[in-house]
Amino acid sequence: MKMFSLVPSNIPHQKRKNFINVQIDAIGVGIALAAYPFIPVLLARLGASNMQVGLFSSLPAISGLLFAIPLGRVLENTKSIVRTFSLSRLSVFLSNVAIGLSPLFLAPKQAVILILAITSLVTLPNTLVGLGFTIIMNEVAGPESRYELMSRRWALIQLSFSIVAAAAGFVLSKIPFPLGYAVVFGFLTIGALISYNYSRRIEIPQRSPSRHATANNFPDRIRTLHSLVLEHRALLTFNLRRFLLYLGVFALTPIYPLFFVRQLQASDFWIGSISTAQSITLLLGYFFWTEIRKKQGVRSVLVWGMLGSSFYPFLVSALPTLSLILIAAFISGLFQAAVDLLLFDEMLKRIPAHEQAPLVSYSQSVFYLASIIGPFLGTFFAEHLNLMAALLIGASLRALGAISFCSLDTKDIAEELVRPDEQIGELDLYGK
Repeated sequence: MKMFSLVPSNIPHQKRKNFINVQIDAIGVGIALAAYPFIPVLLARLGASNMQVGLFSSLPAISGLLFAIPLGRVLENTKSIVRTFSLSRLSVFLSNVAIGLSPLFLAPKQAVILILAITSLVTLPNTLVGLGFTIIMNEVAGPESRYELMSRRWALIQLSFSIVAAAAGFVLSKIPFPLGYAVVFGFLTIGALISYNYSRRIEIPQRSPSRHATANNFPDRIRTLHSLVLEHRALLTFNLRRFLLYLGVFALTPIYPLFFVRQLQASDFWIGSISTAQSITLLLGYFFWTEIRKKQGVRSVLVWGMLGSSFYPFLVSALPTLSLILIAAFISGLFQAAVDLLLFDEMLKRIPAHEQAPLVSYSQSVFYLASIIGPFLGTFFAEHLNLMAALLIGASLRALGAISFCSLDTKDIAEELVRPDEQIGELDLYGK
């Protein structure tokens, strides 16, 4: 039972309030996120083309690639990263209400255009969420507690997500289209409000500006960031591996709903059930791999997680029934939990505390680049070949990325990147 407590017993009293706020916020996030598996499905049911579904998946990434570095500077200079992060995420989640209502008032083609327009409008706050999240979670946990914090947080997200996504799929199968989407997406705003209420209560220390913040014009900032990235070659090679992995992941993102709806004629209930199956084992997997890391080290988590998670898209292409795909999704979630924990922790090992904003912005830019290319790559092959070929190509890219991670140096390099004054600052904050 101790393993399932919101806050580990070894967390100092000063940190416990932050841990609790982060975990209650996670429940709200899980509820709000339950809308997202159904938005590409909604687009498909409205008659959106493969390229339009791919554009929906890529719009946040396009904004992220263009604005991650400038917005990273905004976060460096803002007085309250937490407030900016909380308000940005609230606006992103509330946009789903307008998406759910659009088919009620517009013709299908117009509704598709409006959904894409709404998605484009919230890309800037969505980029701020991506940058702020990494910085805030690292400040809350510190190097010693990242697995403990994130395993609990992501488990709570998956628990609330799995329950609500299954219920949403059931409701959508009972209420006539498109009214069901308006009802479900409206109800899910409860999660957005819970998330905002608790995330705004998180307290983190203020950081001194990095060298990147002292550059006054954009060309100087780019040159400074370039030299900063070259100084941290461990982060550079890590992000090259991560780019290849996510290129495959995002190539598959628009293909899964298209494959389920058009190839397998899956109902909303089946699509919700597949998402729920993955969420259940993700929930269990976060705790499982945290314990494996303690007993066997990071290398075991890396190899099993990366290789095990690579099989799922191949199984989707090969298995003949939705029932078997449901079982495969259930198993794949366990391995995906290892990948989530590993990538978050290994990236932050390679980022010094005093350079978080610029290097997180750079790392997110690499992520966004894969997010842009991947969906268009997937839909390109779906248009010019077929859905099955697109699925297999995406699966192969993901597998190559996973294999490249097997040679990753997983030694604990965090202390090498932290200046003595940064360590003293953290002791002063949490040791009183």
